[in-house]
Amino acid sequence: IISGKAIVTPEGGEPITLTAGEAMLFEKDFIGTWEIQETVLKHFVLNL
Repeated sequence: IISGKAIVTPEGGEPITLTAGEAMLFEKDFIGTWEIQETVLKHFVLNL
């Protein structure tokens, strides 16, 4: 996360708060929700 704040909740899991400077690895077939608390600017990489 470059800037902003979001809460990511994996299906059946606990919410995870992400803020500037933090990163998260999403496993293949991830299912969950994003709740945007502040406008988020993010960088992501896809490994296919």
